[in-house]
Amino acid sequence: MNPGIRRFIWEHACDVHRIMHRLGHSGATISAKKLQMCRPEVIIVGQKCSKEGRTPEDVKIEKILNWPPLRTVKEVRGFLGLCG
Repeated sequence: MNPGIRRFIWEHACDVHRIMHRLGHSGATISAKKLQMCRPEVIIVGQKCSKEGRTPEDVKIEKILNWPPLRTVKEVRGFLGLCG
């Protein structure tokens, strides 16, 4: 096994511990239902985050590609809101 990988996992565990400690110290709470750990990718506010970087969520891309032609200012605002 690569010792660099073990070091990475240890450093990651230390980072998670530090974050949890700071959240607890500040009185913040975490939803166990929403918490995602040790996943290759997660969706955060419509962005798919992975080791390759951030990309829009697949559902969002589908909506943008299938959006009907814009005719009013209200429709333009709705489209821009979706695009973020």
